Amino acid sequence: MVNKKFLNSKGLTLVELLGALALLGVVTTLAVTTLVQTIQYNNNAEADVSLRQQANLIATTIRNQYKGQDDFNVAYMEEENLVNVNGQTIKLPPSITVDLLEGPPNVELTLTNTENNNRQFSLSTIVRDRQTYVVKIEQSKDNNHEIPPPDDGDLANCGQISEFRDMNCLYEGDRPFYNHIKMINSLVKVNGEATFQNGFNDFKNSTLYVTDSTNISGNITYLKDNGKIFTGGDLTLDEINNIENSSIVEVKGDFTVNNNINNIRDNSDIIVGGDFTLNDLNNIQGSTIKVGGDFNSSGNINNLKEQTVLMIGGNLNNQNNMLHINGLQQGSNIVVYQDAYLSSINSIHEDSKVCVFGNIYGYDADNDSRVYESSDAENACSEYVLE
Repeated sequence: MVNKKFLNSKGLTLVELLGALALLGVVTTLAVTTLVQTIQYNNNAEADVSLRQQANLIATTIRNQYKGQDDFNVAYMEEENLVNVNGQTIKLPPSITVDLLEGPPNVELTLTNTENNNRQFSLSTIVRDRQTYVVKIEQSKDNNHEIPPPDDGDLANCGQISEFRDMNCLYEGDRPFYNHIKMINSLVKVNGEATFQNGFNDFKNSTLYVTDSTNISGNITYLKDNGKIFTGGDLTLDEINNIENSSIVEVKGDFTVNNNINNIRDNSDIIVGGDFTLNDLNNIQGSTIKVGGDFNSSGNINNLKEQTVLMIGGNLNNQNNMLHINGLQQGSNIVVYQDAYLSSINSIHEDSKVCVFGNIYGYDADNDSRVYESSDAENACSEYVLE
């Protein structure tokens, strides 16, 4: 019985076998083709990233070195495969060459990857004298919002105090403050560096004037009613919540906020001479932020409300990917004097605009009538041209 069943079982015919082999060949061909295309795509993507990184490195070096010199020189040295930027050299990978290079203020360069089908990346940008823009942005401040240095003769020597109320205090040399600080109707000057271990709970109608750098290990919860913070060096803190009623933060050096700045309103200002680095910038209304250097965000810009201006003398950067701008309400403008790296711009009021005097990367300004770059920005945003 078993032998009969075995003898009657049917196998594959020659036609079926050939058909199966043909189908297997098609599937194998498709799989190999897909694999090869995926590998090629990844190789191309890596090559494009490398080209973009090298181009940005060259452009950034030119920006940092260029101070408006008439004899500023940029050259590609083919034998050594390096770029010389006014004496500072950038060594390129062996596979990358520079085919075209022109110096500032108009910088144009094309990089080629000779090991990957001669893939190319071109960059064209305008490089201005960064230091000139820092000075001019600082000088463009409303005189009513400048923070003059207090006269030491009007101040008294004070000890370790956590609540300054109706006091005028002077500290000579570097000074640490260990408790949560309140400042009400007071003036505190530190002739040196200042370190605050626990931030500020309340800062009202007072002035903190530090001649050197300031480090705040904590938050500023309220800066209000003509509150003023001045630091002659760098300022570092965790977060600021609520700057209001004609208050101002003025930083001569770099300003680093480890988290966010939330809620600036009612004719308040932030003025930074160097770079401004933070996570998110949220809810700014009727106020001005002026940055002489780069604006570096690891988050987004959210809700610039009525009559707000953000002016950036350097680049508008995002430390992770590309920056999202969400909400530009009536009469609010963003002005960038170098380049901007953007992913999206959402909800711009018809009376608002984004003006980038250099180039915009990652966002197509041609599809948005309220976003301008390069020469279009100089024409459409003439009120912001600094000459």
